[in-house]
Amino acid sequence: MCFRDDTQIQTPGGQRLIADLHVGDEVVTAQDGPQKIVWIGKSAVSTAQLVATPHLRPVRIRAGALGDGIPQSDLYVSPQHRILLSSPIAERMFGQKETFVPAIKLVCADGIEQVSSFAPVTYLHILLDKHQVVFANGASAESLYAGPQALKALSDEARSEILDLFPELDESGPEWPIAHPTIQKQALISKLWERHSKNGKPLVMVEGQAAPKQA
Repeated sequence: MCFRDDTQIQTPGGQRLIADLHVGDEVVTAQDGPQKIVWIGKSAVSTAQLVATPHLRPVRIRAGALGDGIPQSDLYVSPQHRILLSSPIAERMFGQKETFVPAIKLVCADGIEQVSSFAPVTYLHILLDKHQVVFANGASAESLYAGPQALKALSDEARSEILDLFPELDESGPEWPIAHPTIQKQALISKLWERHSKNGKPLVMVEGQAAPKQA
């Protein structure tokens, strides 16, 4: 669950390229304000690796695909990276206004697709003291959630992706509560997008936007 190395992460001093961040630097989180990075993972994935494991190709979330100016520019993440959605429609469907959805499950939505090329990609992720929501190119996305018990609880697809990129995480790492519930079933996520599309409402609604009609 990683960001491409050209991602801009919100810090107390403004947006910074994730590739320029270091352990000890602070990033802004949605719930707990500035938090220090305790570990950074990095993996350069070659064309040969992507051909052998095409599930590692990044998902592109085009500028504005989630809402007005969200993200601010195209955001590239690994397929299992969770993106935070927020809307009254999600609250009616799942009992939670804010829910995580793996990026690959959002390819049903306009402006979101898995890239078709096998060009090399460098992935990075940042580990904080606990699972948090950070801001990547202006979109809400998760920090690394990679405790040993958490890895066991993930789907085979998600666990395989993490261990393909960072095998050292298999035996170590903290265990924390997840920052928000996650919706995994593709049928539910597709239905969520259908309702948003029908009502002309974004997947991420900010305060002040009109509530959608009942769908």
